[in-house]
Amino acid sequence: MASLFAAAAILFFVGFDLTVQKVREKREASAPSETRPEDARRLPLRIPEGIFFARLHTWVSLFPSGKA
Repeated sequence: MASLFAAAAILFFVGFDLTVQKVREKREASAPSETRPEDARRLPLRIPEGIFFARLHTWVSLFPSGKA
């Protein structure tokens, strides 16, 4: 009896995981892709020269020594 319960639990969680993955794939497919550098000219945001915009919306300035 316990082995049937364990097998049912494994099948349930595998099915649940597959469902979650498909929902994420659909959401990612419908979401706009990340902005590429060549698309930056079309953005209304003007970014100063030498300043980089990170994925988590953090401004980073790169010094000539290579430090950020």
